[in-house]
Amino acid sequence: MDHISYAAGLDLGEMRDYSAFTVIQKEGKHNAHYTIRYLHRWPKRTPYPNIVKDVKNLFFRPPLSGSPLCIDATGVGRAVVDMVRQEGIDGRMIPITITGGLKVNRHGGEVSVPKKDLVGVLQVLLGTRRITIPPKLPFADILTEELQNFQTKVNQKTLHESSGVWREGLNDDLTLSVSLCAWWMERLGAIGPMLRILPFSASEKKPLLKILVTSLDKL
Repeated sequence: MDHISYAAGLDLGEMRDYSAFTVIQKEGKHNAHYTIRYLHRWPKRTPYPNIVKDVKNLFFRPPLSGSPLCIDATGVGRAVVDMVRQEGIDGRMIPITITGGLKVNRHGGEVSVPKKDLVGVLQVLLGTRRITIPPKLPFADILTEELQNFQTKVNQKTLHESSGVWREGLNDDLTLSVSLCAWWMERLGAIGPMLRILPFSASEKKPLLKILVTSLDKL
C-alpha cells in the first residue's frame, strides 16, 4: 500500500486581500502524487482571529489532526503564527517566511524559503501532472484560473526572475497556500526519520547511550 500523508497550507493576505487554506494529500514517497482535498478562501477583511479559529476546528479531526500546518509567516503572518500558538491547534506548525534569497534556512522550527524554490516546486508538479485538483471541489475553478495566470507569469520570465510572481495584481492566494504545503511535502517533508544518538549517563561510572528516533524537523 502506498504511503499517504496530509499537510495544510495557510496564506494570510493583507486586509484588502483574501486569505486562503489548502489541504493536500500526498500518495507515495518517491515521485509522489498530490491531490488537493480541501480549499477555502475567506472573504476580504475577515479578522485574523476568526481565521485561526476556523483552522483550529479543521484540525480537530482526521486526517488533519497532528499533521503539518505550513503558514506564510511573511509580513502579517508573523502575528497570526503567534495566534495559532496561543490557540493550541492540534497540528505541527511550520512557519515559512518567503524571501528573495538563494537558499533555504532553518531556525528551530521555522523555515525561510526563497520565492524561486516555491515557484520551482509548483512548476515541476504542474509540468509532470503530479498534482490533481478535483473539479467538484469548492474553489477549484478559482484555483485553476489562478494557476493558469501563475504559469503565464512564470513562463514570461526566467526561473530566477519568476521569484516576483507572487502578489502582482492578480489574486494568487490559493496558489500560494498550495505551494507552501506542496513545497514542504516535496522537499523537507520528504526526508524520512533520522537516527540521532545522544549521550546519557545514569551515573559518572556507568555511561549509557540513549537512542532517539525522530523526524529531521524535530532534531
